[in-house]
Parts: sequence; C-alpha cells; structure tokens
Amino acid sequence: LPSLPDEITCYMSPNQSEVSCCVEVDILKRHLQTIFTLDTCTYKLTVRIENLHHEINLFNYQWGKTENVKLHGVVQLRFIVYNIPSERKFLVDASIRLCFEAKDNTCLKEYTILNNAEFMYAKCYDSVTVPFGGLAFEFWKPSQCTDYIGNFLNGCTDVPAPVSYLPGCKMSSDCHSVECCTEINFMTGTRNVYTTYELTQCDEMMTSIERQSWTKTGLDSLTGSTISEKVNDVFDMSMAVVESSSTLYKVTLSVKICHLSGATCTNMTLAEEVTLKKTDCLPERKKRKKRDALHGYGLDPSDLQGGFRNLYNDLASSEQVQQFLKEAKDYENQVRSGNLEPSQLMDDDITTGIKSTMRALGQNSPTTMSSLWTVDIVSDADG
Repeated sequence: LPSLPDEITCYMSPNQSEVSCCVEVDILKRHLQTIFTLDTCTYKLTVRIENLHHEINLFNYQWGKTENVKLHGVVQLRFIVYNIPSERKFLVDASIRLCFEAKDNTCLKEYTILNNAEFMYAKCYDSVTVPFGGLAFEFWKPSQCTDYIGNFLNGCTDVPAPVSYLPGCKMSSDCHSVECCTEINFMTGTRNVYTTYELTQCDEMMTSIERQSWTKTGLDSLTGSTISEKVNDVFDMSMAVVESSSTLYKVTLSVKICHLSGATCTNMTLAEEVTLKKTDCLPERKKRKKRDALHGYGLDPSDLQGGFRNLYNDLASSEQVQQFLKEAKDYENQVRSGNLEPSQLMDDDITTGIKSTMRALGQNSPTTMSSLWTVDIVSDADG
C-alpha cells in the first residue's frame, strides 16, 4: 500500500483479495469505513462504503474501466481493475474522495489507497458453490470476443459451403480454420464464448476454447471417428472426421455446454460437414510471418490497450512493441503541449498509462509469449 496521511488507515487482507480503509472526516466529525473485495470464487467485485453495498459481476466485466461508487455523492471510491489471468492476479488502482461541493466535481480530499496493487486469485475449495463447478477463473479470456456478422466462407473460395453453420462462425480466408464467437446465457451471466478449430500442419488439428487449447495429430487415421476434449463438466468440444483426402478434410464441429441459465446443458453444432484445406506437410510447422514494421497495423497511439491487444494477437516483435510505445509517448507529449502543460515523459512514468498497462498485461504482453494453464482437462482421444 502507498504511504498515507495520519487521518486514513488501510489494511490489506493476508490472502491479498481485500483492502479496508478507515478515514477521518473532520467536517462530519466521524470516521468512515470503505472495503474493496475481489473474489474469483464467487466471480464478484464488492465495494462497501459504510452501509452502501455495491456488487459487480466479474464474469462479463470490462477490465480497465474507471468505476466510481458514491455514497450520497460525498464519499467516493474510484478504482480501475486490470485482469492478468496468466499470473492469476489483478492490478488495482483506487482512491477515496471526499466531495462536499455540489458543482464542478470539486473534492475536498483525495487519497490514493492503491497504486498497481496486486490482488491474487482466490483458492476455491468448494466446487458446489463456486460458479461452473470450480472452473478456474483464468480459463476465461480477459476480454470477450466480438460477434462475427458476415458470410461464413469469409473469402475462402476453394471449398464448398458447409451443410449448416451457427451465426457468429466463420472460416479463415485460407480455408484452414473455423472460429466462432457465440453468445451463451450461463447461470452466472451472459458472455460471448470464443472457440477455434485450426489445421496447423498436415494432419494436425489445434482446437481451443477461450484460453485453453489442445493439439491432435493423426487425423487421417480418425476418419469416421469423433475427437472430444472436455473442460471440467462445463464444455465438451468435439470434431467428427467425416472424410479425408490428400488435400481436404470434411468435419463436423460441435460443442456441448452446461451450467446454463435454468441449470441445463445444450448441444450446439457450430459447422456441419465443413471442408478444410490441408496445409503443406513440412518437417517443421510454418511460422507465422511477422510484419516488418508497424505500417499496416492501423494502431491508434491514443488507444494504448487496444494497440497492445492487436500487437499481441499478431505476435508482434519486441521492436514493433517499442516502436508503438514511442509513438504513444510522442502522442502524450503532443497532447500535453496542446494543453500548454509541457512535461517530459520519463521511463518510470506511470501516470500516463504506458507502464501501468504493460504491467497489467503481464505475461499477455506482446514481449512475453509464455502461458499458464490450470484447468483440469479430460480427453476422450489419444494425441
């Protein structure tokens, strides 16, 4: 916790999931209590200001958003939360504000109580009460996918259209993969779920759902069979290999989803008898060609998080990341100059968001490509 003046005292819980503060308010002649809690076992973010209780569902929360919880407009708890699933933690900035003026959003006092503070994911032991039967919170992608609206073939002209497909699904333009973004109404809340099926090399298929992925080889020998991958008792992804040739696979892709609203399960056929082109059978997997420069990315230096997300998804090099950081800093300097507030951005600057965002990305940063899986997987096929 940062250094605080004498009139406010804060305490972080031993498991690093809650901070409580007591602040003395001279005008009111009393002390006020605030409590901020992040609980991945219940998927809840809770803010308490005296008797005010404010709860946010983390399942479909927009990370990096500034929130402001108010008690009669006088006592305010303002905070921003970044989710880092690869490190099973959150980074939190928070401040308590005492505001007694009715105009101009003027506040008498403001105390920074958290500055890039680490809140750790909770250890959940009761799979009955935890959402999704104890499915690890880091299984979910930090941001939801965007629903696709358009033609399924999506520029792929070498194969016929499937017998049927689910809205929100599309094929890659090279005809090697299918990805889907599907809105699902779970008991915990509504969320877009991201799934992919990709032929990565010869007879090798990589499947994924949210942040979990698997690789299966030997598809030629599985013609007429079904491959299945499970995530706890929540998801069951399957691929039926209908037929194969030297250049093509025809498969049916489906997923069974449980823990839905109404405590039910459903079977969804994402694409029925979709034809995928085989990639070249090379000794080593083809590596994605990285772009030589930022030209073509279309990155907006004023949108720091969006830029990092695009760089990460495109497997950008560290040089490209540093170039984008330079452009973002140049943009910040231009804004400051335009506001007649000249100042030099130092390498250790955290107020403009660059260092804070890089830390918030953690191992999801474009400069770090490692990953961490803690989801228990049950597979019905060898691979």
